[in-house]
Amino acid sequence: HFEEDAVPAPGLFSSASADFWLWDFLFAGDGPKSFAFRTAGATGNGTAVLSVHLKGGSNTTAPADHHVIIRVNGTEVAQTTFDGLDEKTVTVDVSGSLLVDGDNALEVEAVLDPGVDYSFVYLDAIDVAYESSYRADANRATVNSAANAAILIDGFTSSGIVVFDVTDPAQP
Repeated sequence: HFEEDAVPAPGLFSSASADFWLWDFLFAGDGPKSFAFRTAGATGNGTAVLSVHLKGGSNTTAPADHHVIIRVNGTEVAQTTFDGLDEKTVTVDVSGSLLVDGDNALEVEAVLDPGVDYSFVYLDAIDVAYESSYRADANRATVNSAANAAILIDGFTSSGIVVFDVTDPAQP
């Protein structure tokens, strides 16, 4: 999960308890913005699942206020349209070969469609699930054992390792 709480937007949410912090905004027609995310240990194999969480920031009389193009490392992987102040999660299967082991770039572009006077869209968060080797990144590893009785995690530079089993998050 990748998220930065950089832009407060409480006026866009109807619930006082909503998480009104968003990552960044896009104004249609201003071109794409790039957001970094890490896929430590990405093997480049299989299918990755990418979810991009968006929030509408403007509401016009057009039937669909927002048109967004999503790219991963320069390759277009999805387009979506949505309306008004709606929240929109775009989930798409992408080739694991699009991801590199390390830093990747998610590019989000808001496009101004005919009949839409203006469009203002927020990026809230990114989620990505991908095939990876069991390897620590900056001396940390979050892994799913996938029902394996034992796994080997490479890449630690310190012997002071602590392991938590969070199968039951209430009792780690």
